[in-house]
Amino acid sequence: MTAIEELIKKYEADRSYYLTDRYNETLLRSDFLDPLFELLGWDIKNRAGKPTNEREVILEEPLKAGASENTKKPDYTFRLFAERKFFLEAKKPCVHIQDVDAPARQARRYGYTANLKISVLSNFEYLMIYDASVKVEESDNNQKALIKKYHYKEQINELKLAA
Repeated sequence: MTAIEELIKKYEADRSYYLTDRYNETLLRSDFLDPLFELLGWDIKNRAGKPTNEREVILEEPLKAGASENTKKPDYTFRLFAERKFFLEAKKPCVHIQDVDAPARQARRYGYTANLKISVLSNFEYLMIYDASVKVEESDNNQKALIKKYHYKEQINELKLAA
């Protein structure tokens, strides 16, 4: 069994619990999202020991759109050669990101503010990739600027192709 198949099996074994309010975002990140993106080749835990300015992944990097705005913190900033490539916004699995709109607007807004090409939103149940170059409007639904949506079962095949 591959590592991604083991991760999916772990999720399915207790999926009914993960979909409750009792399972929080911090646990989701450490149990599923960190391992998923490590399988994709990202150094989430900085095992290479790089200084902060050279790390591939920054957790909760402060992001400020303007002097008058509050600082926002995307859950993950993915970088190559110290240049931001995309943000990942995590939501606990009980947040149905495939049905509600606010999390998509949040993820897109982070990417749009930083002039990135994409932003990613995931609750592990779904992973949604958005075009971050499209201006975010309050009336936007979760389908606006959606490039690709993966259900967790589809991730097995996609990761096998990427490997």
